[in-house]
Amino acid sequence: MDLQKRLTALLQSVRQAGRAQIGRVLGTVESTRGNYKTWIDLLERSYFLRVEVNALLGLLVDKGIVTHDEWLQRLVDELEAYLKDLSSQWPELEFTEVGMTIKDTKAFAKRMADERWPE
Repeated sequence: MDLQKRLTALLQSVRQAGRAQIGRVLGTVESTRGNYKTWIDLLERSYFLRVEVNALLGLLVDKGIVTHDEWLQRLVDELEAYLKDLSSQWPELEFTEVGMTIKDTKAFAKRMADERWPE
């Protein structure tokens, strides 16, 4: 089997794991439904990006372009920046390594109502 065919087969296999994950959320559902299509798209992106980043990082470390510690520091820097951005989008909440705290219950209730969250 050539490398491209093997890659395609592996990606399809990973996609099947995504289908199992969707079952946890939606139960048995037709693949033509919009909510299924949304979930499979999100899961595929997540799975495939993980594989691509891991492969790319492995090449960079193996070739001595980036050290493991440099990579860890960059991850910390990026996560801190991302968490700051997320926190600005959710001022009524606080996110920590142990959970989420609602700092302003009225603002959170208003967001839920304004955005029509499911009950």
